[in-house]
Formats: sequence, C-alpha cells, structure tokens
Amino acid sequence: MLNSKNYKYLVYDDFDKEILSTLINLDQTKIIDFRNFNKFKYLIELFKSFHLFFLHKILIKILFVEGFFITYICSEIVKYNPKIVLTSTDNDLRFYKLKKYFGARIKFMAIQNGLRSKFHDIFDNINYNKSELSADYYFSFGSSIAQYMKKFIDVKVIPVGSFKSNLILKKKYEKKFKKKIKILYISTFRSRKIDQIFEKRPDGKAIYWKDFINSEIKLLKLLNKFCDESNYSLSILGTLRKEHRKEKNFYSKNLIGGYRNFIKKTNKFNNYKVIDNFDIIVTSESTLGYEALGRDKKVAFFKKQITPYNDWQYGWPLNLKNKGLFYSDLISYAEVKRIINNLISTDSSKWKSILIKEKRANMIYDYKNCKLKKYLNYEKN
Repeated sequence: MLNSKNYKYLVYDDFDKEILSTLINLDQTKIIDFRNFNKFKYLIELFKSFHLFFLHKILIKILFVEGFFITYICSEIVKYNPKIVLTSTDNDLRFYKLKKYFGARIKFMAIQNGLRSKFHDIFDNINYNKSELSADYYFSFGSSIAQYMKKFIDVKVIPVGSFKSNLILKKKYEKKFKKKIKILYISTFRSRKIDQIFEKRPDGKAIYWKDFINSEIKLLKLLNKFCDESNYSLSILGTLRKEHRKEKNFYSKNLIGGYRNFIKKTNKFNNYKVIDNFDIIVTSESTLGYEALGRDKKVAFFKKQITPYNDWQYGWPLNLKNKGLFYSDLISYAEVKRIINNLISTDSSKWKSILIKEKRANMIYDYKNCKLKKYLNYEKN
C-alpha cells in the first residue's frame, strides 16, 4: 500500500538540517540521502516499492530509459507525493531529469550552493538537449549565471544570494580603516596528495592537485611580501575543520619567515563573522570571496591559472575585461600591489556605488532568506 504520510517537501540529497530548518518545516519534510548507495542498494529500494510499478506504470518506462537511480528517486516522489522537491546539490545534472515526469503539480527547486563553472563542474562536457533537463526554479547567487544556465536547462533563475551567508547578520560597513590595515586571505586548501589527478583537460592532459595549489601559494607569497613591505597585517582563513592542523602546517611550510596568523574554521558560520572583521579580503576564486562581496567587503579576486577555459575568474560567465579595479587574470606582484592599493584608496561612497552593480550580478544579500522563503511558501508552526 502507499505510504500513509505525504510530505510537503522532499529533499534531494543530504542537506544540513540545522540550515534546512531555517527555510522549511522539517516535520513536513522527507530527506533522501543516497550518498552511500550502490546499484545493489537501489535495486533493494526499488523492490520495496515494487507495488508502485503497477499503480504508476510510468516508473517502468523510467527504469528502461533512465536506469536505477532516477527510477528510485521518482518512486520516492510518487510514494511521498510532495508539493516541492528541493535540492542544494545544484550541480547534479540528474536532479534536472526529474521534472519532466511529474508536470506542473510538483515544483522542482534548486538552490545554488557554490561557485559554478564550465571546468570541473556542472557545465563541463554537458551533452543533454535543453528539453531533457528542467526545473521550476534555480535560486542563484546573482543574475550573471542566468542566461548561461538557460542554454542547457529549462528553468527560471531567481537571484537570492547565498542561503548560508544570508543567515548571519552582516556587520555595518565601516567608512574608514582603523589603525593597521588588516588583510585576510581565504584558503582553498584541500587535503589531497599533490600527485593525485585533479582533473583532465579536453586534450587529455592531466592536471594534478599540485597545479591547483601552486597557483594559490604563488599568490599568497606575493601578498605576504606586499604586506611585509607595507606594514599591513595578514591572516589566513582556513577552510577545513577536522584537518585544520594539516592545513595550518601546509601554509607554515610554504611561507617560511613570513607566516602570520592562521584562523581555523570552527563551525559552518564562523567564517562569515571572521571576514566581517577585516578591511580587505583576498581570494583565488572561492565561494566565500563572493559571499564577502555580498557582505559589502572590499574583495580582491585573482584567477586560478589551471582551467583550460576562461571560467575561473571574477564575474564568469559575464564577458568582462581581464583586469578591473579589484580583480585580475594575472598573479604577479604588480597586480597584487595595484589591486590592494585600489581597494585602500577607494572611498566608501564610491565603493557603495560599485557594489550596487557587482552584488546584483554576483552575490546579493538577503538577510534571513526572505525572498527564498517566499518561493518555498514558508510556513513554520
């Protein structure tokens, strides 16, 4: 028999419950966490729902067309009959295969959870027709990604900012720097072996993790040198919680004689509070760097050099110049000096006017996610 309880929300993939509870009522929510599934597990789950195949013959068609995984997710949607299917795993193309089997009655919504690109991400070698991939809403950081996404996925894009950053009240913008200028570098370190393959280029050439991290070390050494010469304070904001010692030791080893202050990540929200207390943020294309911009911070963006496309630089997929007031496609001492000095010399009124356009395109800020909750038909009893 069918499951006796219907849910208003069905969540595709694991979603941090602490954050999810701020958006929707968990009592009305069923979460499908399939991270540890394999084909055998999918087969078992499908067998448990075998009765559904007789009541909903479309599932038989889906099984032959899409395979076990999509059929399993579709059977769960049939079983729990939600009004909204929601995911924050917005770069999983499989999610966008579901909508076409359920029509207008069920709304499918994806929330952007990180920077998106062509290389090593959702748009890399995408080989589906637009008619095959769809959703009702894609809640994006900003407006810049809308037209590019619509080339591949039939979806309405709604800019809402970062649903995580939006939960933390941003510190009031300070018009003037106090005493010694404090600069914060956002780490993108990952605990990987340097000879491990990160990705392969379209021509088959391997890119290793050492290539990924060498670009960061180059930038950080130049930034460290500039702060030494200018008598500025430099700190590094870590990205790992469980392996923060390994991350700290990595930077200590690579910045001999110039190591300053390492700030470890202690929980899912402390990074937002940390960046609010620094004058200038420096990033090599991190999501947190864009979130800092959304929080009105002065941010210096530098392109990572390993991508074969032009997509790991500020503002992608907009067709911007290679260099701007606060960003560059080149990692050099001259560019570090130019951009940091630009940010220091730009007064508060000019920066506020710059932010209007940049935040709209790349990272709006909506405290308490009011806009997102409206679309989720927010109800909390």
